[in-house]
Amino acid sequence: MEKAIYNFSKEIYKSKNDNNNKFDGFVYLPGNDYTRTTASRFLHALSQAFGNAKTIQVQLLENLDKTLDYDELEPRNYSKYILSKLDPEGYYVFIGTSMGCLHIANFAHFYPSLVKSLIMIEPTIAQGDYKILKKFEDDRGNGEWLKRLKERDEPQEKIPANEKVIDIAVSRSRPYKFMSRIPIGVVCTTKNNMDIPYTKKQLESRVEYIRSLQKQGHKVYVKWFDTSHCIDTQSKFFKPLIIFIQQVIRF
Repeated sequence: MEKAIYNFSKEIYKSKNDNNNKFDGFVYLPGNDYTRTTASRFLHALSQAFGNAKTIQVQLLENLDKTLDYDELEPRNYSKYILSKLDPEGYYVFIGTSMGCLHIANFAHFYPSLVKSLIMIEPTIAQGDYKILKKFEDDRGNGEWLKRLKERDEPQEKIPANEKVIDIAVSRSRPYKFMSRIPIGVVCTTKNNMDIPYTKKQLESRVEYIRSLQKQGHKVYVKWFDTSHCIDTQSKFFKPLIIFIQQVIRF
């Protein structure tokens, strides 16, 4: 495996002397309930493929403490938490998986000068766009729960932190947007984390989110994989994933 990664590094890392592609490393925000080691093999392969590039894994606050209050999870404060893990003068490629996609998109709104590009792996929450998210959750049987969450005026302090993050996102009148100069790579799979194929409506909601990014003026590059949701834990997909990331960074 190590030899394969080394050969792969030589194969795709051709731009390290190209000033237009300079950046200071990768910042990775995982999915809900990921531990620090869940995607460690992918991050190691990613670092190797880019000449031992720095990879900074920022654990989700809602994973670290499920009792956090709304103020600590509010996007501006959440983005400050991410910033505290970085060099404030750095320039990074941000990668998010599932819920992590929401947080890197919000970070790009508040600190665009630190963001070279965004890689969104299975962006299930669609930046809190309620209409798109509602369609996705309706088909999973969670639509009424999401509707009640949005319509409640008072903060729901007793719900776990990950649900508070969703509450904050869908309660905004409109999702946070970020500079259109930032290229976006979107990785989509065809199955959920139980290896059950997504329905047609669920796949259509993913396409709708991609189109919404394009309407905002973003250059969006899309890659579909016929596999389950947690693709960054499946070693056979590391190489095509990293090649896709390389392609997005070059644009």
